[in-house]
Amino acid sequence: MQVGHETYISFWPGQGRKGFVRSIIRSLTMNVKRRPYYRNYSADCAAEEFEPVVVELNKLNESVIQKYWEKVQASELSYELTEFNCSTIIANALYLGSGLQPSFRPLAEVDDYVGMGIPMGQVEAWQPSNILQYAKELKRKEG
Repeated sequence: MQVGHETYISFWPGQGRKGFVRSIIRSLTMNVKRRPYYRNYSADCAAEEFEPVVVELNKLNESVIQKYWEKVQASELSYELTEFNCSTIIANALYLGSGLQPSFRPLAEVDDYVGMGIPMGQVEAWQPSNILQYAKELKRKEG
């Protein structure tokens, strides 16, 4: 998430896709938390391996978001698959910057996280598709 010209928010469990997959396996089997890996926009795009979707929001309180991000970076918080992941950080930033809650509960299919293709139900967890939905809601409310 780009905030103004200076602040870029990115919260990954490890370097690239391999680090991400390893962190998922560890969190499911050993409940291990990993420190985040912060990268720049170009590195994020390369790691994601697909074109990003951009929703430009012009009415967010950028200073509140920047202060939140500074607190996250200074904290001892670790990446957790469903409780505190890359999308959770952005959802919190969007909420703090807009003051508006999403109209939905962020639900994720458990098999999306496990990568096994076996339906295992849903958990309340932010994921990129929820962030896009939330950002589009905020854009509509901007007018």
